[in-house]
Amino acid sequence: MLIGALVLSVLASRIPWLRSEGTRASLMAVLALAYAGLLAVLTWQAFRGQPLIHPDALTLAALGGLLAATALAVRAVRSRAEAGQQAGPP
Repeated sequence: MLIGALVLSVLASRIPWLRSEGTRASLMAVLALAYAGLLAVLTWQAFRGQPLIHPDALTLAALGGLLAATALAVRAVRSRAEAGQQAGPP
């Protein structure tokens, strides 16, 4: 998580929509939820007796769903940040 915060702070100087601290905090929340989701899928995979490096189709589908949900959440944060930039400061 610390690496994610450091990467976001470095990228904030180059990417305008990342300059808001609230946007970076929202992205950190998305990152934390994605990490928790990954741990949940891996735990579920272990309980089902599936090998880590040879997941079955069900596990791959769960990982794909997690990836899609994470991408949608990042896109939603970015859209909200860009809309806030266009509105300008009050």
